[in-house]
This record gives sequence, structure tokens and C-alpha cells, in this order.
Amino acid sequence: MRNSGKAGKSRKKSTRRAKSAGGRPTFEPDGNQRELVEVLVAGGQGEEDIARVIGVSRGTLRKFFKEELATGAAKRRGEVLLAQYRAAVAGNASAQEKFLRKGEITSAADRVAPSEKPGKKEAMQTAASNVTGKFAPPPAPKLVVNNA
Repeated sequence: MRNSGKAGKSRKKSTRRAKSAGGRPTFEPDGNQRELVEVLVAGGQGEEDIARVIGVSRGTLRKFFKEELATGAAKRRGEVLLAQYRAAVAGNASAQEKFLRKGEITSAADRVAPSEKPGKKEAMQTAASNVTGKFAPPPAPKLVVNNA
């Protein structure tokens, strides 16, 4: 008979759980979630809101839906444009008008080339050369050549 000196007291069980072999199950996104992320991105929703809708953290959203976040908006807008085109070809006058108007707005001839903004280095050099007052750079030394 063992006597540990603590008569009548039972040992406390540890409140820690033993680590299971698998841990938390790996998140596996399905096709519906991928489609929903693309639609929400195309609709202008932010990552925080999208993650909340899907029910995952922002990091999980970025990890598993990287492609959808990057290209979802363009893909879905393309699908809408294609549907609008098909409706226009089928004879829908409203779709025809909207499709043609959209083409006028975004035609290459109407686009204005973006103004050439100087890069960071050029902007800094320009700003440095325009400094006046106390912090202006000193004038270059005058070279005197006497060949007489």
C-alpha cells in the first residue's frame, strides 16, 4: 500500500489537453467561396469585410484566395461585359446603347496619355537645385587661367 503523505486527497488532473496528432483541420476553400471572393472584390469590398463574410481571418483569406483577390475583379467585370455584349447582339436595345457608350468612353483614341510625372530621383534633384537662402548650395568656383 502506497502512502504519499496526503491521505484522502486525489491527484489533480492536468487541465492541459494533450496535443492531438492532427491539430486544427486545414482550411480548404470550395468553389462557392472562391466565386464569392471574386464577386466581393469586383464589388469593391475590402479584405477585412471579405474575410468576415467567408468566416476566416484576413491572413487565411490572403493565403488561400491569393489569385481571387488579385484577378477576381477583372475576371468578373469581363464576364459582365461579355453578358452585356451577348444581350446587345441578341437585340436588346438598352444593352446595345450601353455597350456602345462604354466603348466610346474607353476607346484608345479618346484616352489621354498620362502626363509624365518625374520619378523620385528627378523630383528630389529638381527640389535640391531650386533651394534658395541659407541652405542653397554655394556657387561653383571660378577657374582663372592665365596663359600669358
